[in-house]
Amino acid sequence: MANKTNKKLVKDIMQNVKSEEKEISSAVFIEDNKLPEKEDKIGNNPQTINDVTLSGDAKDNLETNQNTSIAETKEVDSKTRKKKGVKKPTKKISWKKRLFNLSVITVLGVVTGSVLGSWYFKTALTPQVDYSSYTDADIAKLQDNIDDILLTATGKANLSEADKKNWVTIAKSNGMSPEKLSPSQNAQLALFNITLADNYTAIGNGLVSTIASQTVYSERTFDGTNYQAISISLGTFAKVALKSTMQVDSDKVLHHTGNVISATEGSWENGKVENYTNKGFIEFAGGLPSSISSYIISSKTVLNENEIQINEMQDENGKTLYKFTMPLHKVEGVLLYVRQMRMMSGLTSLPEFIDVENTFTIDEDWNLVQIDVKEHYTQIAMGIKATCEGTLSTTFKINEKEEEV
Repeated sequence: MANKTNKKLVKDIMQNVKSEEKEISSAVFIEDNKLPEKEDKIGNNPQTINDVTLSGDAKDNLETNQNTSIAETKEVDSKTRKKKGVKKPTKKISWKKRLFNLSVITVLGVVTGSVLGSWYFKTALTPQVDYSSYTDADIAKLQDNIDDILLTATGKANLSEADKKNWVTIAKSNGMSPEKLSPSQNAQLALFNITLADNYTAIGNGLVSTIASQTVYSERTFDGTNYQAISISLGTFAKVALKSTMQVDSDKVLHHTGNVISATEGSWENGKVENYTNKGFIEFAGGLPSSISSYIISSKTVLNENEIQINEMQDENGKTLYKFTMPLHKVEGVLLYVRQMRMMSGLTSLPEFIDVENTFTIDEDWNLVQIDVKEHYTQIAMGIKATCEGTLSTTFKINEKEEEV
């Protein structure tokens, strides 16, 4: 009898649960794990399912059905919220707090920007090489003594001035030739040899490639009395025309700043003229108008010299030539050359070299035929650190007859 009563009670309660689900589906909030109170058909007293004592099987079935109904009710409630667009309540933020948050974000942005800007300036826009730390005495130590090289070439010590002018003849009579000397020795002998010439003309053409290309023209001449050096650079960012002149045995250099007419021509009539002593001009430009090269080429600045090959070849007239390429130390090899670059560019920041090499072509009498320069460096300009590639090819005519010069 009790089992029948319990079964009937369960059946009635489940009907009430199903009826209740329809009402709950339209509600926004319900209490978790509990159904609303209903009239009990047995005692007509308000009660919940938990108030009724059931037998084992009926209780298990009821609990399972109850949990299922609650889960279904939650799902229905969730769908109802989405359908009606009901949102969960959110906590409003006061305008004072919003203003405080905005201030914090602004301060963080300024601080972060300042730190990053400072880092960029110190690492990317600050030169990492201090060329000024090298004194004139340091530069002198990097250069070889030409008398020592002449001794190696001629086999004679303490050459007289007359013997120095005739050193090539003495060296060849000693069985010496370019392939028997090191690349740096040959280069220094060729540079020394041109200082003994009655006249010469050296014409150079080059290009600097970076954000925009810049043409480079160089002209150095000597007529037996006067030295003249002309440099012209033409491109998008710069137009520069410079000329320096000096006389033999003079301690005075005239430096002209002119106007660019073309990639190979300048006008000097209305330009600025400045006077320098020889020492002052070397500090300004890296070398005198009589200097053929501003690079420091020596046994101390040429890299891996023992690995450099001296290649023998013939020119179109059957004349024997010697060609060799010398990589230079990227700081010590350019200590004077960077001054020339500063003079040409007008920039306060000096370039930093990645690599630089000089290729010399000379004849069997150590006369310069051609010098080819190739270099890579970084230059800071207008807040930008740009990588540049520069090339310059210079050809020489030495001791030409007057009508041929």
